Amino acid sequence: MSTTATPHDREPFYNGRHFRPAKLLSFRKLLRFSANRSGTSAVEAAFALPVLLTFLFIAVEFGRVLYTRVELQYALYNAARFGMVSSTANAASIEQHLRGQLIFLRNDKLTDVQLVETTNSDSTKSANLSVSYHVSFIIPLISESTVTIQRSTSFLRRP
Repeated sequence: MSTTATPHDREPFYNGRHFRPAKLLSFRKLLRFSANRSGTSAVEAAFALPVLLTFLFIAVEFGRVLYTRVELQYALYNAARFGMVSSTANAASIEQHLRGQLIFLRNDKLTDVQLVETTNSDSTKSANLSVSYHVSFIIPLISESTVTIQRSTSFLRRP
């Protein structure tokens, strides 16, 4: 029986042709691992995408609320103008005109339409028209799922 040492006996990392010491093997694996960047864009997207989508949804919801405010003010302005120029306008016809001026808003979310008329000291009539509209969020990012927008305007009435 031969007592000569084989390369396999001397070093545990023998692959048949070369000896690879443990430190050299782990350093080369580390270099190969650090040079491999095949999944970095997926990891970066996984971190950035939720933040970007949240900002996008917040911007969309803010734009919807702002548009609702502008459209509600426009409808209120036209209803007040109708109340000024029409001598036969009463509270019901002004509210009907207000609801008819809404373009993209829903009539069922329009609440608290109030017309308060007062007689001034110089025997002219003035009126205050106020309205509330409930905006529901499409994407509930906060615990409060609706916002109420209130607008009002004052105008002179024909005697």
